[in-house]
Amino acid sequence: MAWAEELADWLIGQVTTERDVAVALYRLQIELADEPSARRTHHDWGRGLRALGEGVAPDLDVRLIVAALDGLRLSVLLSGEDPAWLRDAVRRQLQALLG
Repeated sequence: MAWAEELADWLIGQVTTERDVAVALYRLQIELADEPSARRTHHDWGRGLRALGEGVAPDLDVRLIVAALDGLRLSVLLSGEDPAWLRDAVRRQLQALLG
């Protein structure tokens, strides 16, 4: 799966070279969690992500992939551990969901 490698590259970038941005976005999401306009933005973003995966996987699988990527990213951001294992984790997750 070529795009598993692309997703893994993106995720590793999120926790290394773009770490400060990723942390700031998590803080902002939590800070604005109860704001209706922030919720609309979050829902719009989610719809956009699901649209990207529309031709590749069913909606539920895309939601599971997005949630897992988010969890993996947050796990490494909070632990500070070496993100090298993320590549295998992304590949395994996509293979399990998409075959």
